Amino acid sequence: MHQCKKSLAAVAIRKAKTGDFDFVFRLMTEALEPFYDGDHQAHAQRIFTTHINNNIDSVGQFSLGQYMFIAEVDYHPAGMIHLVVKKQGTVKISPLIVAPEYRGKFGIGSKLLRHAEDFARKHYARQLYCTVAAQNQATFKFLLRKGFHLAGKAQDHYKPGIDECMLYKPLSQSTTPGLSDISIVPFDEKKHTAATRRLILSQVGSSFYGVNNTWIDTLFAGYRRREGRNVDTKYKLIFIAEQDRKVVGVVGATPKKGQPIKIMPLVAKSETVFEVLVANLPQLLAGYSRKLYVHLIPEPWQIACLQRHGWTIEGLFPEGYALDITVQQWGLRIKKRDIKKARNSVRSKP
Repeated sequence: MHQCKKSLAAVAIRKAKTGDFDFVFRLMTEALEPFYDGDHQAHAQRIFTTHINNNIDSVGQFSLGQYMFIAEVDYHPAGMIHLVVKKQGTVKISPLIVAPEYRGKFGIGSKLLRHAEDFARKHYARQLYCTVAAQNQATFKFLLRKGFHLAGKAQDHYKPGIDECMLYKPLSQSTTPGLSDISIVPFDEKKHTAATRRLILSQVGSSFYGVNNTWIDTLFAGYRRREGRNVDTKYKLIFIAEQDRKVVGVVGATPKKGQPIKIMPLVAKSETVFEVLVANLPQLLAGYSRKLYVHLIPEPWQIACLQRHGWTIEGLFPEGYALDITVQQWGLRIKKRDIKKARNSVRSKP
């Protein structure tokens, strides 16, 4: 083990060289064996050889090139990252490993990840992605802190008893639009009824059979029953997104037994408005629920928004609402801090 004073250590990242194979093989075997089945020596040999042989991947169907980099601390190898440039305009991390003796020191993992992002942008990638074992909580939480979003989880994927999480990070300059000129207010029946009705009908329509004027009348009637907070009356909560005093988004919420809340409708006139609604739903509804779920037929940008805010897909309903249409259920557990904020907000009201 190499002992270095943290403040004086020089950290560098370079391309892997022929003499690095033993280090790479040791790292991959030690780090991957608890979470993945298979021949890790053969895996290490294949990706290392591809990198050394001018990055040309002769067997990968979607691979444009494979590149390996070594992190050094005072010229001693401390970590590695292998990057695969894909034909789809993405870059895959497979894998990123910090040597055990350097973990938690010198920011090796962060520097390797930053190098990967810079590398991906130079290759005009729109997205960086990877997978990590759910049981590897240290790495999973590290990636979430660094801006990766959870795309999904596959059970028993690479090894029985080990679930694999799929994560990605968009590389565009800004993933969150400006939200300051949009406000969310409780539904005002006198003020909002006509515009709310028009927006729901224009956005939900044929994709959800039965959503019509009668359905909207029932939504409004449920809102009038909200004061009792009795779930058996199927009372509703309705919030409106306003921009320049116009209705630009609508959220309807139905509290259920056991404290989940079904969100329907969730409609917005723009991506920005959708983002505002999704970002604010947990705090708006924390006083009523521990968990939210919504039925949608989402566009890719809506999926990205939901994942960005911690929602996960929970189910698919082929023809559940209309012929030839598959509806998705997305869910979100409300965090304790959102519940605390909601309670404090109630206490602070005169």
